[in-house]
Amino acid sequence: MSDDFKESEAAQAGCENCGAFFDAALGFCPHCGAILPDTGEMCGEHPRREAIARCVACETPLCDECAQETEGRYVCESDMGAADTGPWVVVFSSSEEWEVEARRQLLDQSHIPAVRFAPGTWGASPSTEHELRVPPTREDEAREVLESSVEALVNGETEWVEEDDEDEVEEDELDEESEH
Repeated sequence: MSDDFKESEAAQAGCENCGAFFDAALGFCPHCGAILPDTGEMCGEHPRREAIARCVACETPLCDECAQETEGRYVCESDMGAADTGPWVVVFSSSEEWEVEARRQLLDQSHIPAVRFAPGTWGASPSTEHELRVPPTREDEAREVLESSVEALVNGETEWVEEDDEDEVEEDELDEESEH
């Protein structure tokens, strides 16, 4: 057995929860979220409680009370539904977590369900970037919202306005102009 093989074997861990193999340096299984035993990691919401898992979507450490297990994967309350997002489609991805989170918030304002996934946490060949996924039935709508928000930023607008609100904003601007 070569030394390289021994090192790679030592770096691998087998998940007791789902059986997947992953890099032990992570300290948790990116497939299901289960934390390796004896890591001493504490819950993100309850800092005095030991974490048993990390959310597969946002990687927040979770205690027994916070961890929601669905279809063998752990998620936090905010990311409920993340475990069953297999058919969901990626509408945006970036190496920058804040870019994905900002777009998730835009979709949330438009009442479009969206889940943010950390790199390496989903699929047979996990992405190296943060991903934003939506249900396939809402893909076109989500892409439209995201495109309009980028267009607004490019045009120098400081606030993102939903299309329904645009008429109200135009009326307000006209009222202000007529007052002067």
